[in-house]
Amino acid sequence: MVMRTRHRPPEVEVWVLLFRLYNTLFRHIQAYLSRFNLTAPQYAVLRHLGERGNLKASELTVLLEVTAGNLTGILDRMEAMGLLTRQRDLQDRRNWILQLTPAGRELYEQAVPSTRAFIDELLQGLAPEELERANLLLERLLRDLGSKEAA
Repeated sequence: MVMRTRHRPPEVEVWVLLFRLYNTLFRHIQAYLSRFNLTAPQYAVLRHLGERGNLKASELTVLLEVTAGNLTGILDRMEAMGLLTRQRDLQDRRNWILQLTPAGRELYEQAVPSTRAFIDELLQGLAPEELERANLLLERLLRDLGSKEAA
């Protein structure tokens, strides 16, 4: 049994730990991604386009949970880096179809497996069954919080 040394209610302690965990993981991931000259949001775009193929910008905003304005800045920088192209959606000219360039595909092939291995290293202190339990708890919390947002 773990002895609690903090004097906060468990709900607050969970929030504090999740906040600290997110910030710590984000710093590690961002530092790692810098070797590919990518930010975490750029990596997410690269990964989704690499895994799913061409996507509409509107689809990507949903997948990344960002606004269209936020996505525009990310895409502008990635397009300037030569990693993706944008073409008007002929079905809906308000939207863009996003596609990795050959350079973007090559970076995807390098960065994604390498970053996944790095994440494995970061979480190697947890046994597979602990990771599964953590996933289940976090997914449930996300689901519960999502239903409160919709209400």
